[in-house]
Amino acid sequence: DFALFREKKFISGYIGAILGAAASSMPQAFFPAHAVDLDLSTEDGVVFLTVGGVADFVGRLLMVFLADRKFLNRGRLLGVILIIHGVAACFVSFYTKFFLFAMYCACYGISSGIYFSISNTVMVDFIGSQRMSDAVGLLILGSGIIGTIGYPLTGYLRDVTGSYNLGFILNGVCLLISGASFLVATFIPV
Repeated sequence: DFALFREKKFISGYIGAILGAAASSMPQAFFPAHAVDLDLSTEDGVVFLTVGGVADFVGRLLMVFLADRKFLNRGRLLGVILIIHGVAACFVSFYTKFFLFAMYCACYGISSGIYFSISNTVMVDFIGSQRMSDAVGLLILGSGIIGTIGYPLTGYLRDVTGSYNLGFILNGVCLLISGASFLVATFIPV
């Protein structure tokens, strides 16, 4: 239902959701190759994937305890988490040692776990459960388009620059915009 695009709250949440979905799923695909670029082993790349996966699980568990607390606004919480992850991603070129990049992978995992566990609930908070069925198709379409562009673009940037850093930074910018969009949406009246 394209009528949803007449509502500012939906537009802001939509931008946050599609950028957040793509940016929260994409980085892990490049962890092993980035490990090799850092002169680490492919086994270290597997460790990075594991760290990200475990942290994702921790992020989801964290949301079990936080999501229904009355004192927390879920949209604001999600916005802040995405902004923190976006800032961390923008500084990825400084994570040249195993421990530093592993810490980034943990940040990524927690953030993506939180994003995927509450993003739909946040959209329901924004537009209501009765209209969410209309929004789901639009959200999947937008996320798919952004994701389809993101992977080849990151590969292209790697080919041009010889590093995945710019791809991670672009991912960070998408996370910053996503987080800001969710925050803005929480202040737009229904």
